[in-house]
Amino acid sequence: METLRVSDTYSSSKGTFVNINTGLIAVGTQCEISDIHLIVGSGVKYAGPILFFKGDGSNVARITQTAGNKIFRLAGGSSFNNHIGIFGSQFQNSGNEIIYTYGKRIVFITSPTMVSQLFGMVGDLVTIISKVEGSFLAYSSDKIITTNGSTLAMIKGVPYTFIMIANGTAAQK
Repeated sequence: METLRVSDTYSSSKGTFVNINTGLIAVGTQCEISDIHLIVGSGVKYAGPILFFKGDGSNVARITQTAGNKIFRLAGGSSFNNHIGIFGSQFQNSGNEIIYTYGKRIVFITSPTMVSQLFGMVGDLVTIISKVEGSFLAYSSDKIITTNGSTLAMIKGVPYTFIMIANGTAAQK
């Protein structure tokens, strides 16, 4: 297991640098990474995925995080034929219009939201459940493809399952 620390500040003879970027690892083609453990500084991160996929056919089996603030994003770059197993818990809470689902299986919507796009690894199944009334899944032929071809008013507590057919395109199952 590799442990990665993302500090908030770095000091050198030229001054102090405040880190707002969580970007760390460029992943090539057909890489096997069994375990990554993150210890992220307490400062808010505004840019940079932890993993940037430059090729395809790579597998990251497990990612854990025990300290610090939220990362900006788990993955970026090419998501074709790459895989991320588990990232911490299997669920996340969100009230965002655009949701990044890398390493998650369930997304709970926690405030009335018009979900307009999901990002995740091709082939991943993601279930979205609204915990509140007033949430919607916005139909788009290249972002969120619903079975009825139109925007869905989400029913509180009802699961909606999607398969990621491209990074940024989810089709309802």
